[in-house]
Amino acid sequence: MSYSVDKVLTQEQLHRFREYEQRLKYEKIDQYYNLFNLQKCNDPGPKWFRDLLEAYYKRKIHASYFLRYGVGSFTKAHRDDNRVTDRTIVTFIRTDNLLGGESLIFEPIDGVDKDGQWQKPVVVPEITSGKSLIYDTDMVHSVAKVHRGLRNVHICWFKTKPTE
Repeated sequence: MSYSVDKVLTQEQLHRFREYEQRLKYEKIDQYYNLFNLQKCNDPGPKWFRDLLEAYYKRKIHASYFLRYGVGSFTKAHRDDNRVTDRTIVTFIRTDNLLGGESLIFEPIDGVDKDGQWQKPVVVPEITSGKSLIYDTDMVHSVAKVHRGLRNVHICWFKTKPTE
């Protein structure tokens, strides 16, 4: 699997999710691992949403949190920790008036991955509010610097073994 973009939320569900997210308390983060100049909230999200994702992807959520990217926010290229998880899902809550903040996936050149070297960046197209970006945790990825607007997302990591 390289990556995929799914529309998991209906408009009504997206509205409910936004209302939930707006009530959360965020902390300002200068740097947290590979994340820079953003706001983070460790709330796992509403139960109905977690249940929806677990049923849709047939896996249990290992961990999750919310991020708000504003002007100057970005994520440097990295891989997620794949010792316990094998799938990452980023659900876009708001992409208001966004300039920059693109999701970047790094693909191996000529099918060869040399530990993140010699990889080509690819902008993931057509990600809008209500859609989810899904990729394996060993995929090198990043978020371009935000120049204008907001990029609010919910990120979750799924356990390796699918549920029956």
